[in-house]
Amino acid sequence: MKTLTLLRRLLIALLIAGSCTAAGFVRADLGWAATKAPDFCESQVIYDYEWPLKHLTSRHRIPSSGVLPFAPRDTIINRVGFNRVSGWKQPFGYRFLIARPAYRSGALKRPLRLNWTVRSTLRRASRSGQPGRVLTSKRRDIGTVRYEKQLEFFVSAGPGIYRFDLSFEKLDGKRLGRYTEFFRVVPERVNARLVTNARTARLGEAIFSRVNNWGTTTFLVEGFFGQSGVERYDDGAWIEVLREPGPPLNITDTFIYGGYGGACLGFQVPSRASPGLYRFARRINPFGPAKARWLFAEFTVQP
Repeated sequence: MKTLTLLRRLLIALLIAGSCTAAGFVRADLGWAATKAPDFCESQVIYDYEWPLKHLTSRHRIPSSGVLPFAPRDTIINRVGFNRVSGWKQPFGYRFLIARPAYRSGALKRPLRLNWTVRSTLRRASRSGQPGRVLTSKRRDIGTVRYEKQLEFFVSAGPGIYRFDLSFEKLDGKRLGRYTEFFRVVPERVNARLVTNARTARLGEAIFSRVNNWGTTTFLVEGFFGQSGVERYDDGAWIEVLREPGPPLNITDTFIYGGYGGACLGFQVPSRASPGLYRFARRINPFGPAKARWLFAEFTVQP
């Protein structure tokens, strides 16, 4: 059940990411601290798993707009995922989004009549982009489309670099377009760290934390509704710290993809706080079989 729920959330996030820059990584609304957030909060990429693909280019890439010259005006094609890196056993490829009214069942009220032949081919590629043997090749004749899922072109493979080709023709054989993209599949690895911009803070000062994903597995940073997300060590136990007077924080769930840092969470040390040991606490839920876990980042409050 947990895996299915996370999968549903992940697919929604992946689709949003196709049309929103840095979806899921936007800095949180820090209120009083929004204009004081240090450079620590600005950088989103902490490790670029896409770098082996940077020099692999193609003259036949799908337009960044997702608009194909032969496709109906109310359809665009999107890459699945935030970038061209996919986890092992996770699907990668493309799907069309159709901007037409649909019934609750998902069926389009006005079906699309495309009459396309679509061929998809997956090859393993070298680091220089040279294609190897064909791993999978599929042909699909698409006449009338009633559901978006009829226009999904997904594949999956083990770790490595791959070349994925899509070609479109009319059913009578007339070529419409062909497109090529390179993808990288990486082993699943959970490596999450909760970090702060400083180890100490004084009364009245601000300190910031963020969750960094150094691994390859996407995970959910669970939101919370509470006072601060910060705890103080007192007499052998951790106790939540109250913020300065103000409304409780409402931090929403956030997906963080491999190699990215999450949103910053700021905390202003109350002017009357007791000096001592404090910590930020966040709970993450990795996608896949890995179990949920708590992350902590300690800091010291000085007078």
